Amino acid sequence: MTTKYGSAQEIDQRLQKLGRQGRLGGKLLGIGFLMVFGTAILYAVLVMLATDLLESFGAMFFVPMPVGFLMIIIGAVITSKTGRERSQIQDAYIPIALDQAMDRVDQFWGATLDERYFKEELGLPMFDECSQSSYLKGVLRGIPLEMSCFVLKKETTKDDDNQPNYEIAFSGLMIVCRHTMELKEGFAFTQFTRLLGGMKTESEAFNKAFSIYAEGGLDVFRLLTPQYMEHLVSLPEVREKELGVRLCQDGTLLIVLEHRRIIVDSDDITTGSGMVEYMANHIRGIADTIDSLELPIQREA
Repeated sequence: MTTKYGSAQEIDQRLQKLGRQGRLGGKLLGIGFLMVFGTAILYAVLVMLATDLLESFGAMFFVPMPVGFLMIIIGAVITSKTGRERSQIQDAYIPIALDQAMDRVDQFWGATLDERYFKEELGLPMFDECSQSSYLKGVLRGIPLEMSCFVLKKETTKDDDNQPNYEIAFSGLMIVCRHTMELKEGFAFTQFTRLLGGMKTESEAFNKAFSIYAEGGLDVFRLLTPQYMEHLVSLPEVREKELGVRLCQDGTLLIVLEHRRIIVDSDDITTGSGMVEYMANHIRGIADTIDSLELPIQREA
């Protein structure tokens, strides 16, 4: 494959060089922080002890400080530069990874999920701002879906110019597809919060892992059978408390995975083909998670 960054061989060489530069930047950052904080701590100890060493050699303690700060600045510049260049190379390989992992790709980037999905009863925290990235629409293992990474932010204070300051309340991946159940009302089971008035099941393990929200009747128990609840609580995602699911009355199925992303990278990868395979395997991992939930999902014929 040849891209604007060169041939496959040239890209591999570039990735290897970026890897070396990134490791160098990381080492400079580490040594710089060690010099700055180590010197500060040592100086503080000598001040408390009021030793003669401070009077004799006090000025020398400030020599490592500017050197440490300089190393931190240089290390930060190097890691930032290598990160940007690596990200640019990754962008060129994303379409290939998507084609390998997906049955069909209809759209990547250039759109967002409907924000009303984030306001559905899923146990997500209250938020003032929702930002999305890496929107993807297509078919994954026969499932027509949309998904997007998102960050929910809560306003905390205002600065001197009366502009709001935010803190991150939640981040993760939302998957939107269709379920096959005919429901009189929607329901949700989530690990993100304990829902007020949440329903209980006969499974103590499930009640401990999830909070259930149901809009009235007993449709929820058509899905949450004892066998299915036992299966859910055994999943790694559930043990990590990163799952929320909502089946809407109109057939929409929402799945939220906390801290998950669509596109990932690893600095240990030093070839373009390895980068493609790593990204494709991560997307296949999302499909594995969806399959493991064993939900009544609508699939293409």
